[in-house]
Amino acid sequence: MPRPNARNLLVTFDAFGTLFKPRLPVPLQYIAVAEEYGVTGLAEKQVNSSFKEAFAEGSKLFPNYGKSVGMRPAEWWERIIRRTLEPLVPDGLTVSIISDLIRRFSTSAGYELYGDVIPCLEFLQHFRSRQASFWPYGTVTVGIITNSDSRVVPILNSLSIGVRSSTSKTGWEEALWIDPKETPPPKRKPGRPRKKPLVEPKLEIDFVALSYDVGVEKPHHKIFREAERMAKECRNLEGPWTRIHLGDDVTKDYYGAKLAGWKAVLVCRDGNSPKNQGMVTVRDFRSIRQLCELLL
Repeated sequence: MPRPNARNLLVTFDAFGTLFKPRLPVPLQYIAVAEEYGVTGLAEKQVNSSFKEAFAEGSKLFPNYGKSVGMRPAEWWERIIRRTLEPLVPDGLTVSIISDLIRRFSTSAGYELYGDVIPCLEFLQHFRSRQASFWPYGTVTVGIITNSDSRVVPILNSLSIGVRSSTSKTGWEEALWIDPKETPPPKRKPGRPRKKPLVEPKLEIDFVALSYDVGVEKPHHKIFREAERMAKECRNLEGPWTRIHLGDDVTKDYYGAKLAGWKAVLVCRDGNSPKNQGMVTVRDFRSIRQLCELLL
């Protein structure tokens, strides 16, 4: 049992680039899916350039995955994929490729965890509601704050991480749609049957706060306030809190958390830390215990 006056610890993580990453570079995955439908000759550099242009344009015209104009996330991603592939793929093929890419990047087919994530979450889960002499906190609540849409939840589930609560009001599966007015897609090339990506979660986090559902993206303080609300609601805990956010973006994660009154840690997985001497940085999560104690 936790000590009556012990502080509650809230640890939140960014998702993409902090907990998980693409299994292969995104352009290579686009090419692989296109090749399943007989499209050949696509170059990685070509697809990468087209994707970056499409993503930048979509983010500028319809920020936060189209939330401001009432666009569903799948519609937003359909537009990005179309703008990426239409100049490169023959007409009549993009409908089926879009559908497959949306599904691929909604599960572990498209993403993988960094190797230190499971041990880190196991450590935090061990102290979720118990006390140890060397551990200064009474409870631990773990969440994710991400500038993303509801794909994050099925991605985590397929990577063996369950989610107890999410800001998402609808399941991502409902958004896996293709306009029925479109020409039926051609059959894929023969090959091995696909493996089912969803697996039984081995670990659980308490909540996920998604920018699409909150209506603002990091570094806006509102998304951090929503995370505070979700933490209190899902755990029903009283007493003081220590709040720590870890992410790989200096502006969105580090300074966003600091401006919200949280403690912040910048995750530099490439080993390139900023020159700011006062900034708390880590390369991985192997020292999560020492990190949490340091920030007490």
